[in-house]
Amino acid sequence: MRNSTAENAQHRLSWLEDVLAKKISIQDHLVPSLRTMRSFCGLTVNGRFKPIAYNTLKNAVMSMTGRTRGHQNWLYFVELRQNCHDVLKAIDSEPVTASVDPSDINSQSLLDAHICSMAYVEILNFLEKLTSQPGEMSARTQLAIQNQLAVSREKFKSLMSYEEVQSTTNPRLKLVNK
Repeated sequence: MRNSTAENAQHRLSWLEDVLAKKISIQDHLVPSLRTMRSFCGLTVNGRFKPIAYNTLKNAVMSMTGRTRGHQNWLYFVELRQNCHDVLKAIDSEPVTASVDPSDINSQSLLDAHICSMAYVEILNFLEKLTSQPGEMSARTQLAIQNQLAVSREKFKSLMSYEEVQSTTNPRLKLVNK
């Protein structure tokens, strides 16, 4: 095996370790080259290593001396490349949070709160109508629902006031100042 092949393999190994340790950062266009071993073999990093044949790289890595030898070196090398790809792919796919105007956040929060209040009132109306109709459910169930409605009205009376307009289908909410 030529010395340049062994150096290429060693440089690739140290490059992968440096990328994973975040000692160096790589450009986005290089990330797809880490997807498979064959695409990694075709990768060129100026000043470090040039393309190499898959089997040549495999033989060079398996011939390396160090903590482990042979097949274990190759498995470590493959796993290292996969870890680099996974980490860089995860970084690439992280959503970028745009800066949001605080007034937009407040407006959205108020709208969400209003929608939740409307949903609460609709459910409250539905359950009150349901419990007021005799024979629709057992007395025990009806009593349980009525008790829960009373508890709910008591809990939330300081936050909002529920008023029914003349029509029973058009409830109105108004905020109560503390």
